[in-house]
This record gives sequence, C-alpha cells and structure tokens, in this order.
Amino acid sequence: MCCQTSAGGIRGPEELHLRQFSRDSHRRESHCRVGFSPAGKGPILAGLLTIAVADNISDSLGIHLYKESEGYGQRLSLLSTTLNFLSRLLISCTFIAIVLVLPMAHALYVGLVWGCC
Repeated sequence: MCCQTSAGGIRGPEELHLRQFSRDSHRRESHCRVGFSPAGKGPILAGLLTIAVADNISDSLGIHLYKESEGYGQRLSLLSTTLNFLSRLLISCTFIAIVLVLPMAHALYVGLVWGCC
C-alpha cells in the first residue's frame, strides 16, 4: 500500500509511520516545553519537594556558617538557621499547594505570578 508524493516519489508504509511518530513526538515536546508532563503531577511535585529541601538545606547551612563566623554564638546561630529553614520550607509548600489544588494549565501561570511577587 504505497502512495504517490507530490514530487513523484513513492512513499511506503514505513515512511508514513515515521511521519505519524514525528507528529506524536512533537506533541510531547510541546507539552514538556510549557511544563506539562504526560505522567501527571507526580514528577512536578517530586521536583518541587526536592528543590524545597535541598536548596533550603544549603542556604540554611550558609546562614549558619555566617552567623557562627560573625561570633553570634551557637544558640543564636542554630535558632536563625532553624527559622530560616522552616520559613523557606513554608513558602515552598505554597507552590506545592498550588500544584495540588489547581489544574496544571492554571497552576503553571499562578505559580509564575506567585513566584514573581
């Protein structure tokens, strides 16, 4: 089952299958470009949690080292480190709540606006 192309060549079933595959992969690429995932919200939530914890730990450690090097004492350094970590974690959880509550099409734009404020 072959068909003529406009240039006069013959297209076989394999070439038709490749064209269909390329259209499907283009759809997947366009979803990934704007932040949508065919797998759902799971990978997005996992990424947000990873960033929330890993980034907060490194920032809190930096603050802790700064406070101790400035001579604030161990107790005040630990208190500021803990409060910094918890406040940043709370703000990160607002992005997680946005993804959980809203559909992905809306969560993308609400998250962008919330992150810019």
